[in-house]
Amino acid sequence: MSRRGADVVSDSKLALEGRKIRFSLVLATVDRTVELEKFLLSLEAQTYRNFEVILIDQNPDERIKEVLSRFSFSFPVRHLKVRWKGLSRARNFGLRYAKGEIVAFPDDDCVYNDPYFLSKISDFLEKRSDIDLLIVRATDLGGRDFPLQRKTPGKVSPWQMWHLSISWVLFALRRVTEKVFFDEHLGVGSETPWGAGEDTDFGLRVLKAGFSVWYEPTLSVAHPNKLPGAEKARRYGRGNGYVLRKHGAWMKFVWIMARRGVALLFYMLMGKWEETTWRWEALKGTIEGFTGLVRGKRRI
Repeated sequence: MSRRGADVVSDSKLALEGRKIRFSLVLATVDRTVELEKFLLSLEAQTYRNFEVILIDQNPDERIKEVLSRFSFSFPVRHLKVRWKGLSRARNFGLRYAKGEIVAFPDDDCVYNDPYFLSKISDFLEKRSDIDLLIVRATDLGGRDFPLQRKTPGKVSPWQMWHLSISWVLFALRRVTEKVFFDEHLGVGSETPWGAGEDTDFGLRVLKAGFSVWYEPTLSVAHPNKLPGAEKARRYGRGNGYVLRKHGAWMKFVWIMARRGVALLFYMLMGKWEETTWRWEALKGTIEGFTGLVRGKRRI
């Protein structure tokens, strides 16, 4: 391992012909190959070429090396193989290597469907120098909006941040990521019960640091929107509940519990038991995270 904690497996095309790098895409991956290939191919199709990929590989095998060798992508990739797990930790680690003026955090199963997407992001932020963090619209792979996406652009308030701050739709200027990092106690792979909420927490702390955040629904990133299993829903609920507690968001907690309670009752009456099960687990997890009373553990 290097002194920075990773094997630099490949370091391809990083010079970008001496140009200043515009985008750094910090991407953590584990247990996915086909989905990652699709995302990388969507990058290969981008008309805008001034970007780098910082790929943090948490797999125990060589699958990512094989993907990179097989496709021989034309854009620069820094492949960092680590021997630990944790999404937030991986993103923070990748930030050490990022050289871009704009930093994004794509998931390994999202897709930039529009070949002009990065060009549009670059142009938008070039014109709007007052924006520090840009949030775009989250859709599923069929183009349907994720829940609670706004229809109109505008500045993002703390209340709205709870619904809009999803990691793979965030585009932060470097001045943001030099001051605000991901909480490594949160997210998938963390050694805590809090299996989600790191992206919401990140967005809220960006606002608290005094940065300007803008939501732009004319730009979007696609991502699968599958129902989580019961165990995963419980972990996600715990993470989100913990973030509510961390930020003292009592009113938001009440609002979320009421909304989820109504949705739970609706799906129960409709006889949709898969929906009912994961919503019930998410509801219980949110209470556990908010109170710190996790089953089988002392109060955290």
